[in-house]
Amino acid sequence: MECPIWVDEEPFIQELLARLLDSVETGKIPRVRLRPGGWAQPLFDYRDDSAAQLFNRIQWLTEEPFSVLRLEFPPASTLQQQETPYDGAWVYLKLEKAPLLRQWLGRTLVDEERMALQDALFAAAGKFADRGRALSQANLKVPGRTPQEIVEAFASVRDRISDVYTLRELSATCFWGDSKFLDDKQELLQRLYPDCLRQLRERPLFLQVHLPADCEGILIIENQDTYLRACLGQLPDARAMAVIFGAGFKAASQAIRQREKVHFFYSQVTDTYTVERFEAAWFDGDAALPLYFFGDLDWSGMGILLALRQQFPALTAWRPGYERLRRYVEMGGGHLPQQAKKAGQTFIATTGCAYADRVLLPTLIRHSRFVDQELQPDVE
Repeated sequence: MECPIWVDEEPFIQELLARLLDSVETGKIPRVRLRPGGWAQPLFDYRDDSAAQLFNRIQWLTEEPFSVLRLEFPPASTLQQQETPYDGAWVYLKLEKAPLLRQWLGRTLVDEERMALQDALFAAAGKFADRGRALSQANLKVPGRTPQEIVEAFASVRDRISDVYTLRELSATCFWGDSKFLDDKQELLQRLYPDCLRQLRERPLFLQVHLPADCEGILIIENQDTYLRACLGQLPDARAMAVIFGAGFKAASQAIRQREKVHFFYSQVTDTYTVERFEAAWFDGDAALPLYFFGDLDWSGMGILLALRQQFPALTAWRPGYERLRRYVEMGGGHLPQQAKKAGQTFIATTGCAYADRVLLPTLIRHSRFVDQELQPDVE
């Protein structure tokens, strides 16, 4: 629909429409109040008929074929005390007409999806604690989903939070079956629903433990194949140790030493005393069982060692395993970071473990080569 010529020729009408459109684009209610003074003063200038003519044009925009605006007048009791019937009236922009208004005012759309998001948020604002401000600032874009669908998905959280147990369940239930959608959006979720995360159960950590009867120490192993070899007794120096499958950074979680957040799955357990002794060392810091870590000889492995030492300050790198990897690198073995897609790993300057800091880190720096812990002894 073409812009009426009298809109182009009337600065007051342009000002009114621009204010309404500004409100839409900043996530506010698209309305203005007609009061004497300021930008609306021309409506209250009674020297001639111009004020009445301006208000007539506002009314035209509420009617067909335009139907761009909606008027909300003061209560009848108030009108009896006023000289002008529209003093205090609210003028609302109909949200579905915002694209037409942008066209009339010649505004360039930098991001049509963002504008659509603002429109959808205005309609659902009452469902969010912050009226959707956090979602507006996040400006999420999900492939294959419209802004309206994104807002509706977040709005559905309020009604489904009591039906789920964990964040992953909530994510799959409200966000198109995608259980990982909310993994990196917990701060956003908390701003929209401040009590939401307190209603959800934190997923416990599941750790596999190979626990011999005569346990002399605890060894956390990064990768599954090496863990299985330890369980089969094929790591001779680890046969008398409780061996934990750490699964990368899982064992470095801050919850790793909280009883209510960790579930152990044991194999080869002979008595409850062995379990109690192991768990006392793990949860209570009982120094009777020393703790070690064995992972890949690369920056990522050293990063896990550093993170584990934040939870277990006495933990050290396991010499029997790392010495074999170090010698392999010193003899010219190993792979370049780019070769194994490890070029993006973060450099670790220090771990706090004397052996790692004095021996392993200098080896990595000097040779710039990595080796994974699955390396077998016959290739040294």
